[in-house]
Parts: sequence; C-alpha cells; structure tokens
Amino acid sequence: VDVMREFVPLVVPLMVGNVLFPRLLPWEVKAAHKKVKEAKEALDADAMVSELLHKAAYCNNTLGFSPLASERSMAYFTPETIRSFMLDHFAPERMVLVGVNVAHSELTKWAMRSFADYNAIPLKKREETKAVYTGGDLRLEGSSPFAHVALALESPAWGAPDLAAVTLLQSILGGGSATASGVGGGTTSRLSTQVVKQSPYVESVAAFNTSYSDSGLFGVYGVAQPDKAG
Repeated sequence: VDVMREFVPLVVPLMVGNVLFPRLLPWEVKAAHKKVKEAKEALDADAMVSELLHKAAYCNNTLGFSPLASERSMAYFTPETIRSFMLDHFAPERMVLVGVNVAHSELTKWAMRSFADYNAIPLKKREETKAVYTGGDLRLEGSSPFAHVALALESPAWGAPDLAAVTLLQSILGGGSATASGVGGGTTSRLSTQVVKQSPYVESVAAFNTSYSDSGLFGVYGVAQPDKAG
C-alpha cells in the first residue's frame, strides 16, 4: 500500500483487519479460482523447471509441494476451508510488517494497537515437518523450442558450516550464454568455457544453489537444442 505518512494510522489497522478477518465472499473466492489457473498457465520454462526440480527432489513432502493449487483441488477451496486454515496458521507471531519511509516507532505503535483491537488469532502449535530429500526424475512437454534440463543434488541448509564451500563452488562454476559475449557475461566461467564454448548446441548453462532452513539444492541448469540435450 502506498500512502502519505499521515495516513499510516488509518492504513495499518485496515491492512491487519483484512489479513486476519477477511470477509471471503463466495463469489470472490470463486473468481480467485480462475486467477490461480491463469497463474499456473503463465509459468515460463524456468519456473516450470524449478517446480519440477523441487517436486522430484522432495517427492510428496514439504518443499516438493507446488505453491499453486492443482485443478483437481480447486473445488476444495471454499470460504470455510480458507478460514479453517487461517485459524490454524495465522497469528501475529508468524507475520511480518514492513514499512519504507516511515518511522519504526510509528509503524510498531499502530501495528500493536491494530492486533490488540482486532483480538488477533492466538498462536497454535503446529508440527514442524522437515524436508526429506528423495531424489527422482520428472519430465514435462512445454511450448519452448529448447530443452530445459536441471540436475541437482542435496546441499547444506541455510546456516550450515558447509554452505560457504558450496556457494564458492557455485561461483567458480558460474554460468554462460551463447548470446552473452561482453564483459560480465560469464564468458570466463568454468561452465562457459567447458560447456557453452565447447558445443554449438548449448544456449545457456548456469550453476545454482538454493538454501532452505533444513535442506538445499545445488546443481546445474542448462538450455540446449532438444535433439542434442542427451
């Protein structure tokens, strides 16, 4: 929300009230079903690869679940089920309020008042399920003219002692693209010199490392001509 500073006392309670106790009218929830479907259809190749990668790495648990609802499950998203989820998981202790160009004391003052006025949902204990790396293989036909391939291994979680070494390895491997030849384009990285420049069929390749609180994924993501991807 973008407002003048003098309207912060008005806006913060409105935001908190809408987050904690939205009306969730049936027609609004039904209209959101269409937006979820549109968001899933709008995923580009990179986003699809990332979703499939996590789904294969953590099959049927935690990080392997898609952030977007499947078409089969959309019928279960009703005002009642959404409110039930909110009562189990929404609490001030699990929320973040961020303000830019507003005094911290002013923001926290109205945040505390808002939570008190709205009789915020009490914190409920919930089971902390840790991510279990399973590994696997998934493929999907897409509209891209190229083959997008990602290979990953489990890497250290955020804050682990070995995370620095993995991050350094990612930097050494780097990445490169067949269309990027200028300074800063990754032309001297290992993957650029040993993969992109060695094959005319590779469009781009890059190392990546994604860290979570209890696991991580380190790997290489490449784009190549479909008949030469193997």
